[in-house]
Amino acid sequence: MELEWNDEANRTGFLVAGDGEAGAVKSVTLTWPNHADTPWALPLMIIGGVLFVIGVVLLFLGANNSKKEANRRKARQERRRKLAEYGTAFAVVPVLALSACGPEELPKPEPSEAPSSAAAGVTDDQAKRILDSVAADVEAADKKTDKKALVERAAGPALKQREDLYKVKDDVEDQKMAPEVASEEIVANYTSATDAWPRVTSLITSAGGNSQLLVLTQEDPRSNYKLWSQTQLTAGTKLPELPDSRQGAKMLEPGSKDFVTTPEKAVADYAKALGSGADSKEAKKFESDDFSKSIWKNQKDQKASAEEGKAEVDYKYTPGKELVAQGTAGDAAIVTGVIDAESTISPESKEGRTGTLSLSSPQKELVGSATTKEPVTTKTTQVLTFLVPKDGKVKLIGGLETLAGAEAG
Repeated sequence: MELEWNDEANRTGFLVAGDGEAGAVKSVTLTWPNHADTPWALPLMIIGGVLFVIGVVLLFLGANNSKKEANRRKARQERRRKLAEYGTAFAVVPVLALSACGPEELPKPEPSEAPSSAAAGVTDDQAKRILDSVAADVEAADKKTDKKALVERAAGPALKQREDLYKVKDDVEDQKMAPEVASEEIVANYTSATDAWPRVTSLITSAGGNSQLLVLTQEDPRSNYKLWSQTQLTAGTKLPELPDSRQGAKMLEPGSKDFVTTPEKAVADYAKALGSGADSKEAKKFESDDFSKSIWKNQKDQKASAEEGKAEVDYKYTPGKELVAQGTAGDAAIVTGVIDAESTISPESKEGRTGTLSLSSPQKELVGSATTKEPVTTKTTQVLTFLVPKDGKVKLIGGLETLAGAEAG
């Protein structure tokens, strides 16, 4: 039964009854109109819909960014894997005729999530812009052997090496210059964690099969970054895990004692080893490397040649004071330092008579004569990079040796 009632609301009562037997009335339904206003219903539904769409978009963007980050991480690992395929050798100075370094297993730096007390000095994007600018300016200076332009983009050992080569090239037209700054890609941004200046950042870069470790410095916030050192990583170098570029690496003092030897002593001991030979106690502190082997072989050959010509040859290796040391993600340090090398050939002097030395290029151009009765000293600058562990032996992982000059007297 259905009854519709429209009279006086709130003034009528209803009684629902059956015929007296239980269950006669099984259900009762009451309905009435609701005249309440809901003016915000539609706007709120629209706003809710918009927020929902925004949420979906943000979710998509977040997922997309995560995917891009994963792809970038994968790409970095792939670049590091590719770097292992080619490696490189030291720049060779014609005077010493150094041999190339042999292959082992090449740099494969991996990022670490270890936190740092200070923020990283240079982000990956900043590093690429800085590298491109430095490489272009140094290349332009090299083409014109422009010392003034070079000073704007080079400092420390890198500045000295190139300035010396510019000077040598004034006298030796075919003198080979230092290698170009590898800037095709950054394999690892090994920047320092700092909130102060001067700042240091190191980059492992590659270009055309040439892998380098570059140290860049910035004196103050308004100054351009400059190339402080450039070493070519030896083929087969295996680097330890490096700090993530978003957190940065710890800068180390030259006298830091957290390793098998201090950074400054590692450079000094290597200089002694080059002068003392493979059997010296200093040489035994280092893993075997082809650079020192080639130095010792050249020393032996030159001494034998000098004796045949009734002359003497002496060698001197002096560690420089300039040094950069940074910690890895583990318990090792990467150290770049300088060694000034000299080789002096002296003619025989006997019973008041002095022999004559016959000089070849580039010494004869630098001395200004093809023969001389005076000792001739040839100078080179070695910029070397070492891996200094907490325990075990120090390992040479890169370097660049360039001619600094030659003089008689």
